Amino acid sequence: MRRQACYLGVTDCPQACDEALLALLARTAEQQQQGDGGADIDALLDAYSCHTLFPEPGTSSDAASFAPVHGVLAKRLVSRFGDALATLNWPELHQQLLQLPAVAVGDLLRADEFGTDSEDSIFLLLACWLHANEADAPEEARAALCKLIRLHQLDSPYLHFVLPTYSPFSNVSRAELAFLLRYVGAGEQAAAQHEQWRLAAALSLVLLPCAASGGS
Repeated sequence: MRRQACYLGVTDCPQACDEALLALLARTAEQQQQGDGGADIDALLDAYSCHTLFPEPGTSSDAASFAPVHGVLAKRLVSRFGDALATLNWPELHQQLLQLPAVAVGDLLRADEFGTDSEDSIFLLLACWLHANEADAPEEARAALCKLIRLHQLDSPYLHFVLPTYSPFSNVSRAELAFLLRYVGAGEQAAAQHEQWRLAAALSLVLLPCAASGGS
């Protein structure tokens, strides 16, 4: 209805549709606070099932007017899933994640509020979704999600052993992988050297007073 109203130039109809969507999301937020998480995820799945009707960001004034709705929808999604570790380890959340369409997973991974202990957990979370949705998600959508992984923040074992053999990231060239390994290795070496300096400084603070008292 919203898209048709925009196409036909029906005044105030898109705004009324947006207000109805925001009211629905507000009601499901209240239900979640009351402990009814099922209603919340059902509403999110219903909303994201219509993602093909969402205006493309930045393409028109219609997209600008829809942005607040999409923003609230993304916040509700983050509020539902919380962080990567909870989503990976809580079976209910894990199963709900696998039901999300690619656009919702993208909103989740792009959200600064979606917590994680490391980028490795984000990588694992996406790998679980890709495996479950391999037959349904278009290749273009899968590739777009892979680009949201911050490869330079992965730990060395993932870069050495997982990334080179994991087919969704087969577009990462050998030259790019070699650069990533050098970049991460330099960071780890600098961190180790910094830790050595810190320990040496702490040790000197302990030993210097002892040496001074022994000399006197």
